[in-house]
Amino acid sequence: MPSSISSSNHRLPKIGYRAQWLTGAIVFATLTLGLSWYYRTGPTQAQAGDSVYRWAIEMDRLMAHPAPKTTIAMLGASRAQLGFDAEVFAGEFPDRPTFLLAMFGKNPKATLHYLAEENYSGTVIVSFEPAWINPSPGRARRESQQPLVDIYTSMFGNLGKHEKIANELIRAKLQQHVHAWNYSCWKSLAHVLKRDHPDAFWVDQPSRQRKAFYDRFFTPAQLEQQYGRRLAIRWVTPQQTPLWKTQAAKEAWGKQVATIKRDIDAIKASGGQVIFVRLPIHQTNRPLWDEMVRELDVDSIHFLDIPAAREIRCPDGSHLNHDGAATFTRLLANELKHHLRK
Repeated sequence: MPSSISSSNHRLPKIGYRAQWLTGAIVFATLTLGLSWYYRTGPTQAQAGDSVYRWAIEMDRLMAHPAPKTTIAMLGASRAQLGFDAEVFAGEFPDRPTFLLAMFGKNPKATLHYLAEENYSGTVIVSFEPAWINPSPGRARRESQQPLVDIYTSMFGNLGKHEKIANELIRAKLQQHVHAWNYSCWKSLAHVLKRDHPDAFWVDQPSRQRKAFYDRFFTPAQLEQQYGRRLAIRWVTPQQTPLWKTQAAKEAWGKQVATIKRDIDAIKASGGQVIFVRLPIHQTNRPLWDEMVRELDVDSIHFLDIPAAREIRCPDGSHLNHDGAATFTRLLANELKHHLRK
């Protein structure tokens, strides 16, 4: 029947939705497989990129463990993610489930506080920097892992928990097996047009560890040259007199130390254990570290106290290569056998 408001008797042709969906799927699959093939021709490895959601899932696995006293939570920032080899550690302590809760560029004070509030009764190993206790007035704050804790508490405190976990695990699996899934369309197009490949500086592991591969960017001669230059700087900063430049800085330091100590004491009161660890770094202020652990009254391990650890090189002066991480983790595990409770 002709329309009452139009003089046209023409009708739009029927749209073949199945054909369109099939065409779109073929185009998508062709682009994905083609880009993945392109990436495989270079040094780039497929990997499950780290994210705040993977951190939250790791925290959930820790908090849901049926035997919390046997668990170990590894806290820290980039030095822990690159310098702690989860596979090596698991081999040394097969009966102690370990959860890596470090995150690049984010210090772990908020995570330590959260575990204290939740009456965690396992072992907390904290890769800590004295500089994170900001000795400047007005800079006292719980710092940068608080958003991760907030995401975890909101993400796992509602009915959408299992859906979010499933989405993240599917994404991680796709990233591990399909190279192109790690990059946006625009980045992938830029890589192809420039005929280059993404940087392969580190490779994210399912355990959330990041394995660094400095040897992909520097020749052995270049690494030797860089390491030689860094040896010109002494390992240990000379004793400062005093450790703080002003009385106000000393008071600010004391307030933050007291806050962290309350969290440590709370975990101890719940039957847990806290061990502060100083991972290898090119230059370290040992007097400040000693003062910090003394005031915190916390068990500690400094890499300078492990003779073999002094010889491990940090190619960039601050982080370990994948082989150095495996070596240090074995040394750390051996040292921890004298610290961990039976």
